[in-house]
Amino acid sequence: KLIRNPNIHFFDRYYYDFFIDPKRYRMNIPNWILELFIWIVPQPDLTIMIKPNPNVFIKRKPELPLKELNRQSDNMYNVGNRLKNVIWIDTIESIQSSKENMLSMILETFRKNF
Repeated sequence: KLIRNPNIHFFDRYYYDFFIDPKRYRMNIPNWILELFIWIVPQPDLTIMIKPNPNVFIKRKPELPLKELNRQSDNMYNVGNRLKNVIWIDTIESIQSSKENMLSMILETFRKNF
């Protein structure tokens, strides 16, 4: 299907973000309810999760205390490690290096699958 009709969709937010930062969505529901819906939400063939550079993370979100940024980062790792077909990109490296790593991992994933 992918070879005949290639499709790539990029999101900077997806259903998983409800687990990572529920305050953003003003939600106060138990995680077990969110877990129920994960069976309904379409699952991507590949999820790319970006490990934030702590220095950049703090600059991008100065309104949030370091404790909250660490909590979100921990939640992201916990969610990402439970998903299938996840690749992690470490942004501690240069943009060019991160881009090359991401492209290499995407190509390797598709090579394995097809």
